[in-house]
Amino acid sequence: MAGDYYSLYATFAGTVHGPREVSTEQARRDRAASLEPLQAEQAKLAQEREAFEKELLARAAEAEAEAAKSWTRPKASRYETAETFPPEQVKFVRLLVEGTDSSDRNRTAYQIDEFEIWTAEETPRNVALASAGGKATGASREAKDFKGAYGAFLTNDGRYEQRWQAGGPELVIELAEPVTVNRVVFSSDRPRALSEEHGLTTFVGDYRIEVSSDGQTWKQVATSADRLPICEQRKQSRLLALVTTPEVIARREDLQRRSSEIAKQIAGIPPLPVWWVGTHRDAPGPFKTFVGGNPMKPGAEVQVAGLQILSDLPSAYHLDNQAGEGARRVALAEWLTAPDQPLTPRVLANRIWHYHFGTGIVDTPSDFGYMGSRPTHPELLDWLARQLIENGWQLKPLHRTIMTSQTYRQSGRWRADAAQSDADARLLWRFPPHRLTGEEIRDTILSITGKLDLTMGGPGYRLYEYQQDNVATYVPLDRVGPETYRRGIYHHSARAARVDILTDFDCPDPAFADPRRASTITPLQALTLMNHTFAFEM
Repeated sequence: MAGDYYSLYATFAGTVHGPREVSTEQARRDRAASLEPLQAEQAKLAQEREAFEKELLARAAEAEAEAAKSWTRPKASRYETAETFPPEQVKFVRLLVEGTDSSDRNRTAYQIDEFEIWTAEETPRNVALASAGGKATGASREAKDFKGAYGAFLTNDGRYEQRWQAGGPELVIELAEPVTVNRVVFSSDRPRALSEEHGLTTFVGDYRIEVSSDGQTWKQVATSADRLPICEQRKQSRLLALVTTPEVIARREDLQRRSSEIAKQIAGIPPLPVWWVGTHRDAPGPFKTFVGGNPMKPGAEVQVAGLQILSDLPSAYHLDNQAGEGARRVALAEWLTAPDQPLTPRVLANRIWHYHFGTGIVDTPSDFGYMGSRPTHPELLDWLARQLIENGWQLKPLHRTIMTSQTYRQSGRWRADAAQSDADARLLWRFPPHRLTGEEIRDTILSITGKLDLTMGGPGYRLYEYQQDNVATYVPLDRVGPETYRRGIYHHSARAARVDILTDFDCPDPAFADPRRASTITPLQALTLMNHTFAFEM
């Protein structure tokens, strides 16, 4: 079985995920002609900016020796950074972050486990603590699935296990009352619990400490300017600041303005149409199995081929591993549709029958093997398969044949005598009644209330909220707006998303391919129609 799987996998080895441009060669040439002069100007500006930045870096390097004389204190430490200053009576203390120990230019990707403010007393007290009345505020990283999980309150809770994950360059501590302080201490890993092997937290690099009695007028009491730079990026930023004159600022702004104008013109050229129709690349062999399904553990070599169980057919294909991607897919297509192929037409005809009657002639539509069910009408299935082939694999004639048949047009009326021997009507002594699917129930409710939007095409809608923090989460929406009052065919069905009003009525799990839907009767279905928010609003 594994060999069959990887032989078929080899057939599609050159098919990759991703969009694909679909346009004529003339359209490509026209767009390239429009882009070429703009891209040339963009490249010229990039070279000009690079030369300008190199010149600044050279000037900055010349200033390093003199600047380094003022770096007399150790660099800021994630394990504990302390600043002592003359006593000040304050009600507010704030930390202004000017840079971090990473390359983050927005100064927001840093963490602090505790920020302490100590009184100028014989026995100092940490008055920043929430238990002492301190209140911490500052923008935080937002986790949609856990509101407030990384808030500034973590900087003054007296614990080091959790950290404030900053969303901005400022942290403000408001004290319970004005008090005289002379020292602050902050860190991101006070217990030294993290190692470089498992990843260190990003910490403050350059900063200022300011105090205020009213939260409006601020006084600087400490700065990291006389500390050693925490990393190479911070050293470079400090040196560049020393050589950044008004002329440099004006030149930089001019380059930025010109670059933005070019980028805007490039963005104004319409892109070529992009379709998600399969992207193919050349992928020569050899092809191998994956041990345990792990692509990093190649196993035995396999040949590009069809299923071994059908290898005796005249149409069976076995290709050299150096055959091109197109040749491999053509061989598979010809094998699937060959006149001597017994499986494809029967499976397809059975699926079409299944869609019309709710159950196929073989009621395991994805399994025609020994583990699957036997057909109820094998000769009928063979005849439908032949009709499909004789009509050139066109589906409409087969649909017409089924839908104009007496079997399809018969009544669904119950007959006690027939039910005694065939309660499920598998032999089709009546037309099997069809229940509405979950999507159809929702569409019907919208239609009955006159709210169904029948607009065709356009973007779809979601009955869930997509949240992404460390992992992607799909949260069903309890309340939805008119933008969702469209047919179920326009709903974005994400693989990990379960929507209660659909799931309650046997909508399959989107994470798995399912050839047929279950049909259940549960109290939850009645309760959903009575109590669900959507039902109430309708």
